[in-house]
Amino acid sequence: MERKSLIGLPFAELMRYFKAYDLTAMQARQTWEWMYRHGVRYFKDMTNLSLSVRKQLEQVYSCERLPVQYNKTSTDGTQKWLFRLENTENSADDTTFEAIETVFIPEETRATICLSSQVGCALQCRFCRTGTQGYTRNLTLYEIVAQVLSVKDAIDDWPKDPLTHRLKNIVFMGMGEPLLNYEALKKVLEIFMDPHGLAFSRHRITVSTSGITPMLERLARECRVPLALSLHASSEALRSDLMPINEHYPLKDLMQAVRMYPALSGTDKVTIEYALLKGINDSPADARALLSLLRGIPAKVNLLTLNPWEGAPFTPSSPQIYATFSRILTQGGIDCFRRRSRGQDILAACGQLRANKVYSTS
Repeated sequence: MERKSLIGLPFAELMRYFKAYDLTAMQARQTWEWMYRHGVRYFKDMTNLSLSVRKQLEQVYSCERLPVQYNKTSTDGTQKWLFRLENTENSADDTTFEAIETVFIPEETRATICLSSQVGCALQCRFCRTGTQGYTRNLTLYEIVAQVLSVKDAIDDWPKDPLTHRLKNIVFMGMGEPLLNYEALKKVLEIFMDPHGLAFSRHRITVSTSGITPMLERLARECRVPLALSLHASSEALRSDLMPINEHYPLKDLMQAVRMYPALSGTDKVTIEYALLKGINDSPADARALLSLLRGIPAKVNLLTLNPWEGAPFTPSSPQIYATFSRILTQGGIDCFRRRSRGQDILAACGQLRANKVYSTS
């Protein structure tokens, strides 16, 4: 009998599984804490459960992680994993496996993990390498949660006191559009924030979106986490050219939803992600248009470098252009930051992720 993974199950569902085997809610809670507070992956090590219960769990359940195809480390310390996924149930191809990439960005006091939410991406933003891969499917709860557990294993981040762990921030800025996998995202966030488990503060989890306007109110009311908007243009025409999703959810409607987000979610400011593309969206007029677009919205702007990849149709703006653009925003009253690219040399920086099919070694 194939064992079922407990990773990614909402706690209420975990209790139902345990009840089916005449196990108690207390035993479910103990198992949950072993998995998410202590990082234990084998039932034999869950020592406050009786030996008979541990043997029973071992027969039907698993806490195994995602298989690692490779791990790369950048000269700046950033790490990237390619995780191998099992084929979907309707796949007739047994020789290849789907894959995703996950990035760990080390900082002395607040390291960050960048998670993927889909295999590939359907949005085809022209400046993003992931969009050239196309879309395969949404990730499951297991596949999203296991990214965090696998990385915490790799960096040895299971201290006795969860408040002292290295990994402080979670950002959904990897492969895929999180709001197109919303039901899984919502359940995953509950697991991440559970005080008996990983215990992440909601203020330390950021969801980035390219602008799925109808989902923003639900994200604000139901999840109450900080929002990052991948914007990159201040006019309908240019944004539609760079980001085809704008044809479905126009900038005018999107920015109205963004305007409401901080109050609905109880968060501070929306982060606006804006990659400067040479000769495309980086003029002083573009900066002033962005100022006008953000007027009255609690927002801060992260100016991004276009991270290179083979076949990229754009080139990054010069440092002088960055300085001018930033100065206009700052003088206009917008908090503006230039986000330092991390992991460029291993294609781990923003917009560089892509995971081709992984060929089976069997």
